[in-house]
Amino acid sequence: MVQKKRSAGKDFLNRCRSKLVIFLDYFYSKDKRIIICGSSNGRQFYGCPRVIYDYLVKECAKEFDIYYYLNEGPADDPRCLRQGGNFNWKTIKKVLRARTIIGSHGLQDFGPWEFSSKKLFLHTGHGFPIKAVALANKVVSKKEVAEWKRMDKLVDVELASSDIMAELLSKGHGYEVGRFLVIGQPKNDKLVNPKTEIRPQFLDKLPDHKKVIFYCPTFRDWGPTKLFPFDDFDKDRLDRFLEENKLLILLRYHINEGEAPIKCIGKRCIDFSYDSFPTVENEDVLLHVDSVMTDYSSIYCDFLLLDRPLIFLPYDLEEYKMKRGFMVDDYDKWSPGPKPKTFEEFLKVLKDLAEGKDEFKAERKRVNELINAKQTANTPEKVVEYLRKELAKY
Repeated sequence: MVQKKRSAGKDFLNRCRSKLVIFLDYFYSKDKRIIICGSSNGRQFYGCPRVIYDYLVKECAKEFDIYYYLNEGPADDPRCLRQGGNFNWKTIKKVLRARTIIGSHGLQDFGPWEFSSKKLFLHTGHGFPIKAVALANKVVSKKEVAEWKRMDKLVDVELASSDIMAELLSKGHGYEVGRFLVIGQPKNDKLVNPKTEIRPQFLDKLPDHKKVIFYCPTFRDWGPTKLFPFDDFDKDRLDRFLEENKLLILLRYHINEGEAPIKCIGKRCIDFSYDSFPTVENEDVLLHVDSVMTDYSSIYCDFLLLDRPLIFLPYDLEEYKMKRGFMVDDYDKWSPGPKPKTFEEFLKVLKDLAEGKDEFKAERKRVNELINAKQTANTPEKVVEYLRKELAKY
């Protein structure tokens, strides 16, 4: 009971701070040089905002004054704005002075520090909307509806990698297609132009292998994800099979999953969560794996750019469709890969992967041309061109 009172009190304080910052933001003078980036509700700093941030720091440090927000970021990094104490004036002042805000997951990318429509707000998004998002989500809460309605008033532009993506996001987010900048997603630039000459350190920590599968299931609002959803699943047999075929499965739960029900299945199914590998982003993993396995996560849409095999485990498709919903009209049409229903079928799919068999190449090409039609290898430069043009109006 005491904990609930504290939580309610903290929520009330955050709301008061937000209202005050929004009010002050209307009247505080802005500095066109200041840009603040944030992502993942302040829990992690990654994805498109991180790529744009890195580009700005490297290429535009003399032109812009760049910062990032992270709830529990390093106190000794002068570019990191953190929540800090009850009223962190250092962070608030930067928020008030900033002309440009760049985020990927909505207003909560910046903790309790909300802002007014006086800012230029570039929302990058974070993936192609396979599952229902935002207002289209059947389990969306009243609080989330209110946030997206506020987003509608604040977002100046959102990024998309294709016209179809812009159309679907428009339906989910509730604002018109014309507010999208269809130039691609900065986080996927490296997938268009892979730089494999640098061997990432995480590969040296993995057991000996011939093929690696990156397993990224999405989350369910109503319960935990079943990792290997087969009635005839045999853990020991999977362990032996992976060992015999020198396969590895890197398991990365969705960040919203909370406490994962199973951390590690076996020696060759490895916990690759952000907790275990906090500095390794998805795109860096994608470059060095042979296949992606998922259910409804948009990560496979990014992986299409590399034209490598996909595996799908949509074990609760009808339930997911009923409880959350999808943005696309036909899941099967948009998921170019095998969908094993039994453990025996699953092992056969893994065997085909180990032997280099690939029956879905043409289907992957078709879907990739729809989803990633406008993805290039120089998206950050295009973002900066847009910022310069818009900031010149102020």
